[in-house]
Amino acid sequence: MGQFDDEIRTTVELIAENGENATLTVMTTTDGDDPWDPGIPGEQNETARMVFLNFKGSTSGETYWNGLLVQQGDKKVLLAAGATALAPNLNALITRADGTKWKVVNLTRLDPNGQQILYTMQVRQ
Repeated sequence: MGQFDDEIRTTVELIAENGENATLTVMTTTDGDDPWDPGIPGEQNETARMVFLNFKGSTSGETYWNGLLVQQGDKKVLLAAGATALAPNLNALITRADGTKWKVVNLTRLDPNGQQILYTMQVRQ
């Protein structure tokens, strides 16, 4: 039993209650036999509950999140780490139930003591 198990359960419950189903597609590359082989590209898909939020604007006109400029239309997506076997990365895509596709452009992880709790992603169409 980990130190943050209660927080992991709470995150999963809140996002399941307030989120929507979306498909996370993570691009992968298998390693080749030699170091010069670029490998074979592939993808893994998983449906998970996610919360989509709008970014709050600033009074100066420009908003930054985690060092990256937030463009008009960008969304903040919350994904409980305990609800998915896939870890999102900057090559990931998210497809909402209505079919719109979002590219992950920025990503942070809440992982105290090495326990994955929450992924927060900035996504763009």
